[in-house]
Amino acid sequence: MKGEIKMKKLILISCILLVAGKSIHAQQTDFPSRKLSGLTGPYFGQKPPGMTSEPFTPEIFSQEREQHDLFFGPAGLEAVWTERNPADNSFRFIYTRSMDGIWSDPIVIPFSTTCRNMELCMSPDGSKLFFSSDRPASQEGEVQNMPDIWMSEKTPNGWGEPQHLPSGVNTSDIEAQPYAGFDGKLYFIRQSGKIRRIMFLMPGEGASADSVSLGVDLFGKQFAGFCVSPDERIMILHSRMEGGFGSWDLYASFRDSQGIWGDPVNPGQAFNTEEAEATVSFSPDGKYLFFERDRKIWWVDAKAIVQSTLSGKN
Repeated sequence: MKGEIKMKKLILISCILLVAGKSIHAQQTDFPSRKLSGLTGPYFGQKPPGMTSEPFTPEIFSQEREQHDLFFGPAGLEAVWTERNPADNSFRFIYTRSMDGIWSDPIVIPFSTTCRNMELCMSPDGSKLFFSSDRPASQEGEVQNMPDIWMSEKTPNGWGEPQHLPSGVNTSDIEAQPYAGFDGKLYFIRQSGKIRRIMFLMPGEGASADSVSLGVDLFGKQFAGFCVSPDERIMILHSRMEGGFGSWDLYASFRDSQGIWGDPVNPGQAFNTEEAEATVSFSPDGKYLFFERDRKIWWVDAKAIVQSTLSGKN
């Protein structure tokens, strides 16, 4: 009898270990699970979009995994994005590149598995990643209550360990939503109390340099997330202000010849629907806009933002 009970316990333990092993294996191999090896050419070999937004590689970017913050590197031959890990509902940064004309299967960037990391962007030259995180500034100890902005530089062996940006960017306030401009500026949001400002830091400035306000207060009406066009004339944001198409919509602000940013305008149905639209980026050459709609990636010809806004399709 004792031998029979012992045998049943061994069988039960073996079954538990087998299931656990399968679960661990699934978490290791199923995220990310897409295969890109059959794709060739810039932007995963996709046909360029027209003046109306359309899904970007729906077989790769699906609602189930909730992707956003898609950025391409030079010539559209490398890409990073943020993706939800269905195994534990956390978010990871994903990277892939074209090697000898063939896209490599996407991988999880190792440092993104530590702490809470958000709002990823890639510099237009593909050399740096910027993101916000609650990781401790000293790389040790407890996570921070307020997120700061971090940077990782590309190395011959992949992406380097994140660096906590100096006091010119990070303060005791909230710093978030970094965006690497085409002119070398680093744009970001700084929130102090109820005041939210778009700030920027000029390229090449040292640790003692201070960031400068862009001179606009676009965030009084629930604006968030932004990107700036290569010529610094157009800013795209998202908002859920009244008068939109539903949930979050994309808005455009245009800078005049005096350097003054105009009130944000809804560009209409070429961009917005009753679903949530957010997290916009320009392609490295400024030809295309990528954005999130209902947790999937869409894209459109960048000229549509001007045409749609000026035609009054809102």
